[in-house]
Amino acid sequence: VANGSGQGKTLLTAAINGTSVSLTNGGTTLTSSGALSRDDVEVARSSSAGTWNASGTYAYVPFAVDAVTYVTAPSTSVPNGIPLGTTVGQDTDGDGIRDLTLKNIYGYDPTAASVTLENAANTTFVVGKQGTGAAIVPFKPQAGSGTLSFWQTAIGGAYASRVADTYTDASGSHSVQEHDGSVTAAVPNALVPFSIAQHIAQSKAATLSTNYGVTVADRRHSAVLRNIGSTAPLDVDGNLNASFPVNRVVFNVVENAAITSGSAVYNSN
Repeated sequence: VANGSGQGKTLLTAAINGTSVSLTNGGTTLTSSGALSRDDVEVARSSSAGTWNASGTYAYVPFAVDAVTYVTAPSTSVPNGIPLGTTVGQDTDGDGIRDLTLKNIYGYDPTAASVTLENAANTTFVVGKQGTGAAIVPFKPQAGSGTLSFWQTAIGGAYASRVADTYTDASGSHSVQEHDGSVTAAVPNALVPFSIAQHIAQSKAATLSTNYGVTVADRRHSAVLRNIGSTAPLDVDGNLNASFPVNRVVFNVVENAAITSGSAVYNSN
């Protein structure tokens, strides 16, 4: 089973090329029993854009707009309304203590186990790894997640070493899965990026099942959407805020030849 859009495209690639494939999820590697064919996988999804190229292998077909913010547990020392920031290393007042921004939380001083950042009121927050008692403990989604690469682009630099994609609880070590609030429930003061559209859909799991027969797993675990700066993730009607600053187009990905009339592998469906 593909875990994230990166692995989904890997499956599509294998189907196009007629090869077998191995995927690793949570330390377990699964290998297909044989070579895949175009009948096995016809469409993948992507939460990051590929290169649009009419003669290329893939067509990225835009179908919706999403936005991404950070989530936390309902009760936490992580402030609501952390700004995105302008650059990694931003220090507005020039006092040597960098600003409390998402860019600095995730990217400033990348080899440091912890950093101290300050908000506009000069209140300081220690950002560090799980188990250090830090006021803010940043996490990132699992490898192969489209949100992982999208969030890295949003913060404008490489992830710092203090930003983990695994966490531990009483039952052991776990991978941080995209759009899953388990880590915020398990780790005090955790924050992690989360699709606003996913959060909305998961909040309506019962309604979607009753009205449409669609099963959506509610994996929020009480994780709360937070503002970025002064901008709320939802509008007054509870829908995704079209003005949210960290937004993205999401895509269906298909083989270009499969949607090109007259090609040898054209698939009218």
